[in-house]
Amino acid sequence: MLNSGLMHLTKKSDLFTKIEMPISLSERTLVVCPIPREYSTHRHISEFRGIYPLDYAYMSRGMKPDRELTLEDEENIIHELGSYLLTDFGEQKVCWICVHNVDHAKYQMSAIEDIISAMAEDKLHQEFDMAFPLMGWYEEDGVDAYDVELLIRHHFSDASNSIDIHTKY
Repeated sequence: MLNSGLMHLTKKSDLFTKIEMPISLSERTLVVCPIPREYSTHRHISEFRGIYPLDYAYMSRGMKPDRELTLEDEENIIHELGSYLLTDFGEQKVCWICVHNVDHAKYQMSAIEDIISAMAEDKLHQEFDMAFPLMGWYEEDGVDAYDVELLIRHHFSDASNSIDIHTKY
């Protein structure tokens, strides 16, 4: 006779699904969007601005402006390379991850590692089902998608919820 507890076990790989749909259209509870530290109209952000306007407005207040800074501006910058910001203005939450300094710059692997590690430490993968971008999928990203996917699978291996890894973001 089988132990009924064994019937609920899943393979770690069953938690992760690679998806080609744009991440901004995900229905997961937590949607992750890469951002630069400085104000931007980057392709990811433009899509999110239309779908998550309140989240976008809150997030953009913490970006470094694209002009000379006043002392007050410096105090209001909340995005630092390797940090994340969680916004919650609707049924879905957006996790804005700061992975490069300026728009159209290559992602920084050390920042991606720091963010994924911090998210895992904060147990976001256990609290929410999530959609995570497979940074490195596009050549201009400047990082290796394989390395990013390994980080996601390693740090979120004890996830309680499904994690979609989006190749379009």
